[in-house]
Amino acid sequence: MKEVRVEGRQKRARRAYTAEEIQRLLAVAGPRRPVYLVAVLTGIRRGELRQLRWSDVVLDGETSSVTVRASVSKNHREAKLPLHADAVGALLSLRPEDWGRSDLIFAGKLPRTNRFRADLKAAGIAWEDHGNGRLDFHSFRVTYCTQLAPLAGTERLRMELMRHSSPRMTAETYTDARMLPLADAVGKLVVHRDTQGDTQRDAQTAVQMGQGVSACVTPSGCAEVPKTVGNAGGMSFPVAPSHRGSNPVGWCALQDLNL
Repeated sequence: MKEVRVEGRQKRARRAYTAEEIQRLLAVAGPRRPVYLVAVLTGIRRGELRQLRWSDVVLDGETSSVTVRASVSKNHREAKLPLHADAVGALLSLRPEDWGRSDLIFAGKLPRTNRFRADLKAAGIAWEDHGNGRLDFHSFRVTYCTQLAPLAGTERLRMELMRHSSPRMTAETYTDARMLPLADAVGKLVVHRDTQGDTQRDAQTAVQMGQGVSACVTPSGCAEVPKTVGNAGGMSFPVAPSHRGSNPVGWCALQDLNL
């Protein structure tokens, strides 16, 4: 019997938290609120958060940043990330007066799975996959990436903030397309405009070619213009640029000549 090949593999897809869900979760999180806030505003993985030290963060206004050391990072590359003002506030609320540079920021503060799911339940958020993806701690990273999509401007910028080496990873795996502002994007299209006026003006100012004359599209709007001289077999005769004021017999002859 031949081996049956099954294409692909069933993925346990994640979805992003909505803004409302994040607010509800933060409202019931208690002492874990700073943890969730920093996670969703930096996209830093749980394992990386666990090893962050106070020496890795700079909490100084617009220059605030967090450095994910190469020894901590999943891709073994050091990355310096800017910090949102709310993330700075959350970290300052955690820092004790006697903190040391080598002290772990989130020591004993990262919730285990059961505790995290209890917080989700208290916030009225279902973590199970009901056809739209499941929720877990790593979903904070998906939320971060998805929220950046309409704000970052370029995929390269999102890749840098997410520390990805592949744009496909950023655009597909970590972007919840159902959360993207599709209707807003379509509403901002500016390619459509009223071209009726332009069409009439272009027709009325059409270029005269040879003996032929472009007739006015809107005769009532045509101004009287002086007659010009055309040439037909060495004979010069007046040609009216419009139907108005021209001899019907002469016009028909001219039309036949043009054809």
